[in-house]
Amino acid sequence: MDFSGIYQIRNTVNGKLYVGCAVNIRQRRNEHTSKLARGVHHCRHLQGSWNKHGPAAFVFEVIEQCEKSELLLCEQEAIDLRRPEYNTERVAGSSLGRMHSAETRAKIAAKALGRKWTDASKAKVSATLTGRKMPEEFCAKLRGNRHAVGLKHTEEWKAANSLRNMGKKRPKDAEYRAKIAATLRGRKASLESRANQSAAQLGKKRGPYRKRPKEYADLSA
Repeated sequence: MDFSGIYQIRNTVNGKLYVGCAVNIRQRRNEHTSKLARGVHHCRHLQGSWNKHGPAAFVFEVIEQCEKSELLLCEQEAIDLRRPEYNTERVAGSSLGRMHSAETRAKIAAKALGRKWTDASKAKVSATLTGRKMPEEFCAKLRGNRHAVGLKHTEEWKAANSLRNMGKKRPKDAEYRAKIAATLRGRKASLESRANQSAAQLGKKRGPYRKRPKEYADLSA
């Protein structure tokens, strides 16, 4: 299957389709399978159906083998003929492995800079992720990821992160304080952590302190 062509992902339960094209059919099939298994596929309709019916309900089928120069034309013909329910776009389009230039990436970054999600968008994302469980196979890979063991941020990253958060005010309302308290309740610092904190505070002078208001003096009298 190391050839270019048009493919479809078919749901054998309801017959719904997803149609696409690829320079390398085998590689694209593996990409779809991996993203669907991890729950991060770009097509939310296909992802939702995968989560509902399970991997066994889907088959990956080659529709047509064609030259790279004819991929978009053949894909459009397949979309018009089959009317795939999972495709969000009805117009064929593919970068065919082309990388964006530095200028294009800069424009994309500038457009996204400062963009804020609406409350409605946040609620939709939260509802989508709530209760989602990653496959055990994927979790096992994360637990055994040797690259993540002992990972430490560089001093450059720490400085940049500190600069990003400088001047930001944290919420001080009662609900926020209650969440922090619930998180910390019952937590005990390790002996090593206590020793590090003690060493960090050693030699530091406290104060100067503000003078206590008169009413406090009256209460203690």
